[in-house]
Amino acid sequence: FTSAALPAIAPHLGDKERRGFARLRLRAARQRRLHRAAAQSEAGSPRFACLLLALGRFCVGLDLATGEPPAAALAREALERGARRLRKRGKRLRGADAAARHRVRVAAKKLRYVAAFFAQLFRHAGANGYVAALSEVQCSLGRLNDMAVAARLLDELIARVPGDADISHAVGIVHGWTAAVG
Repeated sequence: FTSAALPAIAPHLGDKERRGFARLRLRAARQRRLHRAAAQSEAGSPRFACLLLALGRFCVGLDLATGEPPAAALAREALERGARRLRKRGKRLRGADAAARHRVRVAAKKLRYVAAFFAQLFRHAGANGYVAALSEVQCSLGRLNDMAVAARLLDELIARVPGDADISHAVGIVHGWTAAVG
């Protein structure tokens, strides 16, 4: 949002819009720093360290180089479970709200990660095509999610400065831009 949408919009603004837009960019940058600091704090938490250790223990336990049947069975089970989850969530995609679309995107992302991780076990050409198709689904849903996140962030920003006509105007411009290019 602050590094993609806002810089893309700025060159198209007139002098009148630039003042409010510049203030909006400053507020958005400050908000981004706050969110990033919170994420960095979470990444340094004991809970996150435990997750990484568990993932490492899992990876060490798999012997993917030999393609032994237990790994292939584990891969098939994980892929089938992920595909079922994606199909289930995808059935309700038409007319879904942003939260439901995000759940479908997360399901596609998880399935893509599993498929890419186990792709070496399935040496046929379909494995790479499957991962590529999942990537496209995830990318399309990601664009829709970016629009929803931008709208939420803009609403947060404008709530902090009620009655500021310049920022309200800038927020309206960004809402229109993201709807048009999304």
